[in-house]
Order: sequence, then structure tokens, then C-alpha cells
Amino acid sequence: MKLFHNPWEKWAIIICVTVLLILGISSAKANELLMAHNPMCG
Repeated sequence: MKLFHNPWEKWAIIICVTVLLILGISSAKANELLMAHNPMCG
């Protein structure tokens, strides 16, 4: 079973997943920092 017909499709998917992961991790870190430095949020 071939998922990818063209090599660039595989790379496009890998890049998209990587960007989504980086964005998710960085936004989670930013939220942690905001919560840690915000006295209202405990």
C-alpha cells in the first residue's frame, strides 16, 4: 500500500506536523509562563 505518490507529499506532511508541534509546544510554554508570573492565577 503506497500512501505517498510523490516524495514531496511526504515532506509537506512532515513539515506541517513539525510546525504544528512547535506552535503547540511554544504556546503551551507561553501559557505556563503567564500563569507562573500572574499573581491572580495562584
